[in-house]
Amino acid sequence: MGDLLGDIRWRKHIIGLSLLLLALGLMIFAFFQFYEAQSQLNNSRNAFRYQQSLNHTAFDNRETLTNYLDTYNDFKANGIIGEAQRLQWIETLQKLSNNYLIPRVQFTLEGANSATETTSPYWHTDINMLSTPMRLEMRLSHEGDLFRLMSALQKQALGMFSIDTCELQSVEAREDINYTDKEISGICYLQWYTLADITQHWDHEGGAYDE
Repeated sequence: MGDLLGDIRWRKHIIGLSLLLLALGLMIFAFFQFYEAQSQLNNSRNAFRYQQSLNHTAFDNRETLTNYLDTYNDFKANGIIGEAQRLQWIETLQKLSNNYLIPRVQFTLEGANSATETTSPYWHTDINMLSTPMRLEMRLSHEGDLFRLMSALQKQALGMFSIDTCELQSVEAREDINYTDKEISGICYLQWYTLADITQHWDHEGGAYDE
């Protein structure tokens, strides 16, 4: 074998060997180019499928928004969606207590917390809802005053609330109040509910829809 290689006149084959090495180099280069192109093609296909998924989600969300836009606007106008209307609740209670001649209505508002399944009848796993507890203490001439107060509060106050508990107790009337015999002491615990307005973050998250 060594003698055979030794008998080869390499100088005569320099051009052929050079062409062979060049062809081999071109083949290797073409292989890497093909591999790179195939990788880019796969990435493009994945990006295309991902964009398709985003488009489908956007179209579905747009349709949902269109179908429920009027309801959303009503909820926002009524204070159900957005910030807790704490000042408006207090002002409404003060106005109603004056209108219905309910003396010494006292109330305490606590801080808002995220509603949970165990604390809210309106809780839902897909909804970010805040709950604000309120303690309401009042003196009533009869039980109907409480019903009138809560009914009017439900109609006039922004947001929505539930009554957790309400305790009524008959007590002797105060002399400075024009009652015939007795009045009723009432202590109620309410929960005010507001929904977070997720549309505020759409512009930052690229989720807003333009006509």
